[in-house]
Amino acid sequence: MPVLAGQGWGFALVLLRTAGMLATVPVLGARVVPARIRLALALLLSVAVFTGAGAPAVPPPDGLGRLALAVAGETAMGMLAGLAARWVVNAAGSDAREVAAMLGVDAPVDPVRRNLAFAPDPSGSLQLIPMCVDLDTGVLLRKEASGGYVIAYSNPNDVPSRETSVDPAFFEDLAERIGNRFPFLEDLPFDPGQCWAGLYPETPDHHAIVGAPPEAPRFLQCIGFGGHGIMHAPAAGRAIAELVALGRCETFDLHPLRPSRFAEGDLVVETAVL
Repeated sequence: MPVLAGQGWGFALVLLRTAGMLATVPVLGARVVPARIRLALALLLSVAVFTGAGAPAVPPPDGLGRLALAVAGETAMGMLAGLAARWVVNAAGSDAREVAAMLGVDAPVDPVRRNLAFAPDPSGSLQLIPMCVDLDTGVLLRKEASGGYVIAYSNPNDVPSRETSVDPAFFEDLAERIGNRFPFLEDLPFDPGQCWAGLYPETPDHHAIVGAPPEAPRFLQCIGFGGHGIMHAPAAGRAIAELVALGRCETFDLHPLRPSRFAEGDLVVETAVL
């Protein structure tokens, strides 16, 4: 298996073709990896196999420890107005739009409900598998360390909402789609008591916003990660640290994630929304 990237960072990104995918995720079954999509699956569902104990230790830029940041969270307008800081960072997740508005900035981030289902594994196996995504339907699953499967599907027609109860229509959506790539789950029962929902901070193009808007050059936005915040946190934290400490990001090209792209109409739309 060719290793594509990640060595020295605590993991290895491995390109898996049909045989490798079936060996890594045997529950898929041979029939669900047809030749016509084999390469697409291999490329888009490349598996990150963790070989280290955790994320790499990335030293902060010089001088970061000397800087004081005011983190805008659930702060009343009066309290926020009374703060004095060289920089303010908006990392408020699904509340990002409201926090940005406190300083007169329009951040196009809306909360959208996302549902998760849990299905027990009748075999009782504790074997872990990588998170797998069916790109045809948008259904994804991963194996819990304690046994069973966590299953998700994001309906593209869901509207912004602060509702965090499980949507009953979610189970119908799953039932219609789950057999396409994961037929072994079609007959497993879902216990609504073990299902839950939460809020994703979504932007119009489903990409994060990292950087400062032109009208507030010291009000850094680190928002709109659409449920990928923990995965992207090391890179996002590094980017914000460099913007504060150096006045620019040297590690990454943040231009595609700039806040002004929405007003400019220069979006890079992500179609595989999970």
